[in-house]
Amino acid sequence: MSAPLRTARPVGPVGSVGTNHGHVAIVTAAQLAGGAAVTLQIRGSSDHPHTVQLSAAEIAQIAANGRVSKASSVDDGHDHTVTFN
Repeated sequence: MSAPLRTARPVGPVGSVGTNHGHVAIVTAAQLAGGAAVTLQIRGSSDHPHTVQLSAAEIAQIAANGRVSKASSVDDGHDHTVTFN
């Protein structure tokens, strides 16, 4: 009997969003593997957007299970701290 095929998960680490009201911060497996800087859109189910800028060094740190905390953009009069790992 052969083992079931395993596929790569498209979703990588999910960030914890401080003072959250529906925002979701996810770095995809492809973004981790790519190693380049990314801008995450973290709107989720909230009625307004925010973005989080992650440098290539921060992506590498997240990929290595290091802790990264970043402030989001200021939208709707506030921001959020997003923490990975």
